[in-house]
Amino acid sequence: MARMSRKTERYVHLCITRELLRPADLWVVRWLTEYDAEAFVEPFQKGQDHGWTLEEFRQLQDEGYSYCGVLLAGRLCSVAGLWKRAPDVWEVIAVVTKEEFRRRRMATSVVHFVADYILQHRHVASYTSRETNIASIRTAQSVGFRYCINMVGDEKWCAMDPRHSVEKIHCPLISADNVMPDRALAR
Repeated sequence: MARMSRKTERYVHLCITRELLRPADLWVVRWLTEYDAEAFVEPFQKGQDHGWTLEEFRQLQDEGYSYCGVLLAGRLCSVAGLWKRAPDVWEVIAVVTKEEFRRRRMATSVVHFVADYILQHRHVASYTSRETNIASIRTAQSVGFRYCINMVGDEKWCAMDPRHSVEKIHCPLISADNVMPDRALAR
């Protein structure tokens, strides 16, 4: 039997600091709660049977994920998540806008909301996208994210303190000029 070749998806990694975050006067975004269950059970994308069940949403919260969204008339139009990948590496994830609401900058609004939240608590926010997802990359860039080549294997090291196995690796966006004092992280 002939061996099938499998194309490996490639990803790009972007980072942002407080100084790079662009001002935004966009859609109203808020954190989702279980009281929004009626809105998030609706499918996010074509072909999906459903969005999240209330149990799935609760499980995601228990695992440390948080999600925000733009809601219009009780409908969830655009969503993004926050993943605390490591204590010092927090990432914007799961950005989705329903097809009928695209090209209205709702994705920009949710990405900005999560990035701003991360930057209130950390030095740098991360963002990852398939390199073929140009819309996702442009959305991140519109908020101020920049490409970050700081990858070791499949792991992102956009953090103040490098991991022991890669001690000479530092995020290129972190400099002495934009590092928050440790006491600011203790909040």
